[in-house]
Amino acid sequence: MTKKMVSALLFMTAGIIHVASATITVDGYFRLGENDPGAAAGQPGQNPTRDVTETKALAIGAGSPTNSALVASSALLHTGSTLSMLFNGSSYYATNVALNANTDNYGIEAWFSPLSTSGSQIIAANGTAGGGTAGYELWLSGGQIRGLKYPASYILSDITATVGQWYHVGFVVSNGVGTLYVNGIAAATNGSMAAGVPSGNFSIGSEAAGGNPFNGYVDEVRVFHFDPGEFQVTDLLYHPSVVDTPYTDGILADDPVAYYRMNETEGSGLFDMATNVAQQGSQDGVYRKSLDKTWTSLVPTNGPSPDAFPGFEAGNTAPYFNDALLDNAYTVMPAMGTNYSIELWINSALAMDQFVLGYMMGRGISTAWDVLGICGTYDGAPFPSSQGKLIAFNNAGQGFSGATVLAPNTWYHAVMVRSNTTVTLYLNGNAEASGTMSASAGTNTEFWIGRRPDNFTYFRGWLDETAIYDRALSAGDVLAHYNWALYEPPSGTVISIR
Repeated sequence: MTKKMVSALLFMTAGIIHVASATITVDGYFRLGENDPGAAAGQPGQNPTRDVTETKALAIGAGSPTNSALVASSALLHTGSTLSMLFNGSSYYATNVALNANTDNYGIEAWFSPLSTSGSQIIAANGTAGGGTAGYELWLSGGQIRGLKYPASYILSDITATVGQWYHVGFVVSNGVGTLYVNGIAAATNGSMAAGVPSGNFSIGSEAAGGNPFNGYVDEVRVFHFDPGEFQVTDLLYHPSVVDTPYTDGILADDPVAYYRMNETEGSGLFDMATNVAQQGSQDGVYRKSLDKTWTSLVPTNGPSPDAFPGFEAGNTAPYFNDALLDNAYTVMPAMGTNYSIELWINSALAMDQFVLGYMMGRGISTAWDVLGICGTYDGAPFPSSQGKLIAFNNAGQGFSGATVLAPNTWYHAVMVRSNTTVTLYLNGNAEASGTMSASAGTNTEFWIGRRPDNFTYFRGWLDETAIYDRALSAGDVLAHYNWALYEPPSGTVISIR
């Protein structure tokens, strides 16, 4: 067992995988049903509804909020939500005290789905109206998603909500700068947020005195604060949590610059899990269609799973990339030299005797790039006699293929390692081939998933668990990573989320 394998195993002791500490302090987290005894879909919401610690309670201020089984798929995935609360435009919950009194370095977040987008509607508010002179709110105005802090400082996104669609919204003020996050992506900022101690009430479904009531579903409402400079977007509930498994812990222990689990189910955010790399921070990306269209309808399907790879959790998902729709993903790394590695799990939807050439991942720009792909048979494809095999290729026409013909609808672990001009391909932990390729991408920091950087030949199939390293992985590193996918945790081990 390698030193890195031992390091990853330190996460798992006494039959339980330990949970990493958060960088935020939660002042109140209302799940709106799951912590209320007797709560059931279609029944009136409990009075009061309780927070996760069962030490805070919100009383019904008016009307009859109703529990519902309608929840966002991202809330189900990342929080385990099974119930939301339906507010009918005249009902709300409130308490007679604000949840915190922070004038800076705080946040509020929730999932919501409107039944109407007309008028001014408050999703949740800490302080502000109803006896308060200051505070902050999640606000829907004419369908526009907004954040608001009293005295009046606004953050106006350019996103207009659609009736019946779920959204996650987070309003965060850090060192005086307000940011509005929609589905995990920063949608707007305001660098001059007014000060003011939240006072009055905390409410869900309206302002505290019933003003500007919300008409629709609300779920998983949370208020928090943090030390200056400590907030990261990964602290939001929307951000996919890192599930502690042998494979994920093994990868993170090897300090990738970025690690994308690719288990998002809504929105366009491609989220980096490698926040343990202090000098880099998170390198979040975006799912796209073609060059400039946001990919907003992810199709999550089965990723590598414990039946074949016990180092993954049950229910692990992976997005489907449709070459006909030009599905791809894009991200930018920090400074990157000519020694680097890319690693991911691949599953082609096409049989290898079809006209197939698919590029799973590339680095560079349209005129200077490296790529990892699967060789095909169409006219002009490189190495046509190597169809169905991994290929490394660059814009100078240099490259080579692997030795193994890949079967369709089968998961493989693929790695491309560049050490200056020497490039090596690995498949399922074993070296497939090595060759010489000039460092065409140079120090470029752009990375593409599911396509070549020059917008050519997209991939059809499933991609998952993408990691990028700013160094050349050794053969031992690559084999250790693949072996983590085969490692079966001891019976009784609890898979936890952090």
